[in-house]
Amino acid sequence: MDRKQTLALLTATSMALAFVSPLAALADDATSTESKPSVGSAACDERTAEFAARLARQRTDADERVEHRRTDNDAKTDKHRADMEAKRTEHESDADSKTAKHRVDVDEKKNLTDAQKAALATYRAAVDAAVSARRTAVEAARKAFQSATDAALKTRRSAVDAALATRRAAVNAAFNIWKTHCTGSPADRKAANQAFKSAIQDAMKAYKTSVEAARDAYKASTAPARATRDAAIEAANDAFKTAMQAARDAWKAAQRKH
Repeated sequence: MDRKQTLALLTATSMALAFVSPLAALADDATSTESKPSVGSAACDERTAEFAARLARQRTDADERVEHRRTDNDAKTDKHRADMEAKRTEHESDADSKTAKHRVDVDEKKNLTDAQKAALATYRAAVDAAVSARRTAVEAARKAFQSATDAALKTRRSAVDAALATRRAAVNAAFNIWKTHCTGSPADRKAANQAFKSAIQDAMKAYKTSVEAARDAYKASTAPARATRDAAIEAANDAFKTAMQAARDAWKAAQRKH
């Protein structure tokens, strides 16, 4: 996992690229009008309409790319988890088959008294219980970790989406203000152009800050979840070893009695 940890960065990069081309084009268009004595309203309307159309297309393309990346990332994560589950199931099945075969061999080769058979049955039941308990605990730890990381990723994506919406709203507001100065004097247009560029830069900085905060929050929430999972698995293994040792000791003690 973790592929998901890089998703917000990919999202941020995609969104940033979505703004570069149209904003640069608008800035060039705007700058080109600064030295002209006047700009007609028809020319302004045409220029702003072209920019709005380009920006809309860029945003749509960016959204589609991000959605594709997210869908692809989720599919890879699901496949990875399914593959790991299949390997775990195969491993457990092989272990169970070997255990069953070993038990059959023991039953066929050893001539045990009824008391020894009863003690052996008790030992085997203890082993089975220990194995089952460890498997259940490990699986629960893994599932809990997956749920925690899924929730953290969902929160991260929501934060990135919210940051993008805020950024786009800021761009729209700056663009609407810029449009009102399109037909003004060269000095007015120059000031409007600078204000527009500054607003865009501020929006980009705020967006990056929000994305970084979302990334940090994701790391802060997944790190403890990972530590909890690892601790739970370690505890399950320790409990398994203890239970197995107790089962062996009991089996040896029973053998000495007979």
